[in-house]
Amino acid sequence: MLSSPKLMWLLGYAGVIPFLVLSVFVAQDKSLFFNPAIPLSLWLGIYAAVILSFLGAVSWGVALSRQSELSQQQINLLLIYGVLPSLFAWFSLLLPIKLALAIMAGLIVMAYVADLKMLSSRVSSQYLRLRFHLSISVATLLLLSSFFA
Repeated sequence: MLSSPKLMWLLGYAGVIPFLVLSVFVAQDKSLFFNPAIPLSLWLGIYAAVILSFLGAVSWGVALSRQSELSQQQINLLLIYGVLPSLFAWFSLLLPIKLALAIMAGLIVMAYVADLKMLSSRVSSQYLRLRFHLSISVATLLLLSSFFA
């Protein structure tokens, strides 16, 4: 169990702020002052890829911290799954950004479903509840942004 669930919720929702801000700017077709040459939709896609990499890493943490409780097959599955979100996110960034954002919205949801199936008995229920809220919020923002990109 986490010693600071309030901090987990605070940091989780703080991680949505860049999605929200970038999505609003993408919808308004605005650019930011520090590098207008890079479309904000690409910034949004890159941030989504970073977050997907973070989400995949959670399964590595579970696999490595619970080795004595898990079979080798379970450990291998968690380690293999852990790299998939980042690989799929990276690959999606090679596609047109409208498509990439829509794919990443789907990847966010699929990562949640995969974690629910593979990690529900191994992580805090508060973490999974938080992930549900964050996944719905982020997937919605990414999908909406894909229409404006």
